[in-house]
Amino acid sequence: MEGRGATAVGSQAPASPRELVDPRWRGRIASAYPNDDDATLFLFKRYTEAYGWPWIAQLAEQQLSFARGSHTPGVAVAEGRKALGVGGSGDPRATGATRWIVPAKDPFMADRAEVERWRQTFSLYFGEVVGAPTPGWLGLHPGR
Repeated sequence: MEGRGATAVGSQAPASPRELVDPRWRGRIASAYPNDDDATLFLFKRYTEAYGWPWIAQLAEQQLSFARGSHTPGVAVAEGRKALGVGGSGDPRATGATRWIVPAKDPFMADRAEVERWRQTFSLYFGEVVGAPTPGWLGLHPGR
């Protein structure tokens, strides 16, 4: 997703996720934790399959701002705190200041053992989940 405001990117938005590791996006990307949110985990898994672990290592060096909950990247973009959001939730048909870019069709992860393997691996790259849980649901790690 991309937003307008103090951090507007306009026509300079990345053409693909591969470009998220470009130095110009360092410190300008918000994301839900891939090791806390299943939808974001699935997205990061797909990125890994498409671009490889070296790309994930580069992304980890981009100083992403992680927060709990799939709504948080959209909030960061809408408030002008970040230029780009990854792994957020929203309506791609919305006509507001934020533009959503989503695939037309994609499967979801049903193998929970595989989900946990990916979750733990992403923890090695991006660190452990910190912060209050998403409001209304304590999640898998209610003590954090």
